[in-house]
Amino acid sequence: MSNSIELTITYERSCHEAIETQLILFGCQAFLSKELEEVEREEQPTLSLKAYFDPQEYAGRRQAIERYLQSAAAGFCTRVIEPQDWENSWKAYFQPLEVAEGSIRIQPAWEPLSPQETAPYMAVILIDPGMAFGTGQHPTTILCLEALARLPLAGKSVLDVGTGSGILAIGARKMGANPVLAFDNDPLCEPICRENAALNQVEGIDFRTTTAEHISQVHDIVIANIIAGVHIEIMPHYRRLAGEYLILSGILREREADVRTALNLHGFRHAASTYRGDWCALCVEV
Repeated sequence: MSNSIELTITYERSCHEAIETQLILFGCQAFLSKELEEVEREEQPTLSLKAYFDPQEYAGRRQAIERYLQSAAAGFCTRVIEPQDWENSWKAYFQPLEVAEGSIRIQPAWEPLSPQETAPYMAVILIDPGMAFGTGQHPTTILCLEALARLPLAGKSVLDVGTGSGILAIGARKMGANPVLAFDNDPLCEPICRENAALNQVEGIDFRTTTAEHISQVHDIVIANIIAGVHIEIMPHYRRLAGEYLILSGILREREADVRTALNLHGFRHAASTYRGDWCALCVEV
């Protein structure tokens, strides 16, 4: 793993979702931040976020990123970090989390539970995210896991689009889905996914570095936690690949109507919405 650029940003709470979304568009590879629920308990007026970029990508977009942050009245600074610095940094931010009414637990890999502690859960997902998206802490990931927990997954085939750290694919497999195919266009993700699958002692997940147009087989359930614009762009592939259900997350509330329009244009109906903060997920019965 090579060095990264760490961009530390301080901003008003109301700007959180917009800044995070824009940084993804600028090529951010990963985030570190306190959970919004924790910040709200502390009643802090501002939030702090660390965003990580490939050095070459950041250099090419530095001026645009800095102009955007200045326009958002955000304070920021940068530093170059080595891989070991990253590994030590994000562990301080990653805490266990229960989702789907306590039926799923997301657990740091370096804090394993005993068999007695795991018994009450439908699934315990051990995650060591490395430099890939997906600790399970973000509202969009929680919305996906909650949607999966509501579906009859036993024996169903699942396609995870933009898998990141593999957390959704691993969760689906632990809840009985089989087979599971998970892909991302970032080659950094595949080895991290395989490591996380090994940590969870799950088999039957086919991790790939590819894009949607290169997937041919129909799956009972397609799940994708990516931004609204990408959902709209690859909607024809969702139409081609989803057999029974399509779960879309990573959608800001203000973009829900745009995604719904694209769904309707491609013949999808009966999309149910769920929300966490400013984020929306759509579960579509095909």
